[in-house]
Amino acid sequence: MHVHRILLLGLACICLFPHGAEAFFAREPKGPTNSLSVRAIPVESESVLPGAQHVPMLQIRFMAPCTERVRIESIEVQLIGLGEATDIEGVYIEANEVRLSRRMPISSGVATLRPRNLIVQACSSRTITIAADFNAAATVGGEFALRIVAPEDIRTNGMPVTGSFPMSTNGTLTLEVSPLSSGSVTANFLPPPSYIPLNNNSLAKFTLEAVDGAPYQCVQSITLTNDGTARDDEMRDLYIARSNGEPLTQIEGALEDDQVTLEFLEPYCLEEQKSQLFELWGKAFTRKETNEFELEEPSDIYAVPLWRLPRE
Repeated sequence: MHVHRILLLGLACICLFPHGAEAFFAREPKGPTNSLSVRAIPVESESVLPGAQHVPMLQIRFMAPCTERVRIESIEVQLIGLGEATDIEGVYIEANEVRLSRRMPISSGVATLRPRNLIVQACSSRTITIAADFNAAATVGGEFALRIVAPEDIRTNGMPVTGSFPMSTNGTLTLEVSPLSSGSVTANFLPPPSYIPLNNNSLAKFTLEAVDGAPYQCVQSITLTNDGTARDDEMRDLYIARSNGEPLTQIEGALEDDQVTLEFLEPYCLEEQKSQLFELWGKAFTRKETNEFELEEPSDIYAVPLWRLPRE
């Protein structure tokens, strides 16, 4: 059983208020065959607490024509509902729990999201989620939903966009009363090494600590960004290990541009207020480039809060 499926049962919920079944299962509108077809798909209900991260707000499926691939350059979303925009730290695009755009605040009711490399291959589809990180002091009872108002709010590399707009799911999210906060995981990076041999070596050291909430935070994946100059296969065979060198994640072949997402072999549970040291290992293939890994966004640590550990 995945750890996140047992999160806070009975403590809080997302309440959905129907706006009509047609919003859920809208038929694809007829339009030019040489266009990017877009539809909203239902968002799965789950528990939400103040301070929660990776909360799915809007899920979108893109379908590209068979003539050419389509690059998504930006998506503008609008906040609707009775909740305050300040209750949301920011929204971003993600897929498979990996962030694809920078987290952006909602300003004057809208946010423009620019993915790094979101491409829909010809004659294929791709699904993304627009997720939100909630403020730890979010107002209980606030209602939140996101929508895309018009086709022009999805900018591509010139491909027309077709779909049923305004586009949203069929409900709003309600942050219910809860005496608990989800908490978070903080990262502290030690100074990078001044010299890296051209072989398997420690590239970065950092500590993780669970704070301000649940007794345990179980880390499932981490996305690290290199603020140095090394890119792509200039650093290879990357993984996270304990301080004694024991691998904790799968091995990723190389950076993707300046980032790498590493999934833990099994969730690593941090006890609240106890700091743990980790190391990023890998192979550097040039001494001319530099590495200075960091956490670009707080939600790049994908962790699930638990109030007690599951039994073995």
